[in-house]
This record gives sequence, C-alpha cells and structure tokens, in this order.
Amino acid sequence: MISKNISNRKAQSQIISTVILILLVLATATIIFSFVLPFVRDKLSSGNCLDVIGKLEIDHNPKYTCYGIDSSEDVTNLSLKVQIGDIRDLIEGFNIKLGGAEGKTIKIKNGTAITGVSMYSDSEIELPEDNGEKIYIIQISEKPDDIKIYSVLQGGKTCPVEDSILGDYIEDC
Repeated sequence: MISKNISNRKAQSQIISTVILILLVLATATIIFSFVLPFVRDKLSSGNCLDVIGKLEIDHNPKYTCYGIDSSEDVTNLSLKVQIGDIRDLIEGFNIKLGGAEGKTIKIKNGTAITGVSMYSDSEIELPEDNGEKIYIIQISEKPDDIKIYSVLQGGKTCPVEDSILGDYIEDC
C-alpha cells in the first residue's frame, strides 16, 4: 500500500512539473509579445521604404545631368534630372546629397523656395508627377564627388539611398 502511494505521488509530481513549465513558457511569451507587437506596429505605421525602393532615380544621361558654367549668370551649375515612379502620394519629397568639400543636402518639396536651386523651366520648385521627371539646376562652387538621392516619406521618414552617381561620371554641360 505504501509503495502504491509513493508511485502515485511521483506521477503527480511529473504532471505538476509539466504544467508549471507550460505556464512559465506562456507567461514568458506574453511578456515578450507585449513589447514586440507595439514596436512592430509603430515601425509599420510610420511608412514603408520598401514601397518606394527603385522608384526614385537620377537620369545618368549627360544631356540632362551635367556640370558647367552658366555664362549668362557667371555661376557654376549642376543640372540634375530626377525621375520618379508611381510613388507621388507616398512621398513628401526627396533629398539630394552632394558629396565633396562643399558637401550639402538639399531638401526638395513642392512649393519650397531653396536658395541656389531652381527648376529648368524657371517655375517654382516642384516634384515630378507619377512616372515623370524634372530637371533641377543647383548652383555649386565645384563639381561634387558624388550625388545621392533619398526618398522622404509622408511624415518625414528618410529612406536609404535610392540612386547615386559618382562625380567622375558627371560630364561637363
């Protein structure tokens, strides 16, 4: 009788240990998900750079993207043709980063006045329409080492580099 009672207790202790382990795993998973889910939800709601990848480009054609002196105004300009895909409603603008000694970043948004930047068409600064292109004229003192372009999503989030061109491949106008 005593041996039967001891074996029942051993069986009960194994079941209780298993139940406690399962409860411990569930409690740990609940704690982890209570931190992970809000983090992921926040990242997803702030815009998605994956939607715009490959849809913002610099036209590498030397007829439109080039560096030279504008003799009528006696200034040095960089002409830069930018093309966008079907992302106009996803972005509020884009950044053009000029690398080199002068190194500056230019934020292009509709209707903004930017010192030293104009449109080829002499209109106010505007973004290209969906699947469109625009040429921007940027006054600079020397040829940049490189040019990089970044999408800026609605809400201000800046995406990684979309396109770039090395200064060695920017021809004279």
